[in-house]
Amino acid sequence: MFVLASLFWASAGFAVPPTIFHSPANDGVPPTGAVVVSTGGTRTLHLFMATGTVPSSTGVVCEDGNGDEVCAIEGQIAITGGSSLLDFTPNGDVVFSLSSELLRFNGGDPIAGDLGSVKLGDLRIDAIEPGAIELASGASVAANLALEGLAVATLTTVPEPDAVISSAVAIGLVLFSRLARRRD
Repeated sequence: MFVLASLFWASAGFAVPPTIFHSPANDGVPPTGAVVVSTGGTRTLHLFMATGTVPSSTGVVCEDGNGDEVCAIEGQIAITGGSSLLDFTPNGDVVFSLSSELLRFNGGDPIAGDLGSVKLGDLRIDAIEPGAIELASGASVAANLALEGLAVATLTTVPEPDAVISSAVAIGLVLFSRLARRRD
């Protein structure tokens, strides 16, 4: 199984730091906790960027604004282990380059900036081997043109099959013991 966590950026240029996340329902709503994606073949990660929702009240957006707008984003997502990146379907004006191990992407609205939840695209992965998907590097541009580095973080992991089986057995034993207590 994969565990997908939200990625948060620390940023002095944003009133609210942007995040990158997988929206399991593909509706732009961030998950409330870790997202578990099963292994065993092809899976699709719906990648979104969420910004704050406060528009600039002074200055010009993407020049000297003071709001949550993201004027540009670029990043590299890498996969390690035996799994691989299969393809990426970009949304809007996101451009990309893809190999089986690395997705490079650029996007954003350099005139009005992006606010709220913005879909970056759909990343299809082959999730049959243990490994991890990580944001290897990246940056974003705030409404005041401040360039902000993105925190390097693991987005998803593919655990060893033994870990999945062990977890399932442990959960089954706990449930069985609770049921046995209720019957006594």
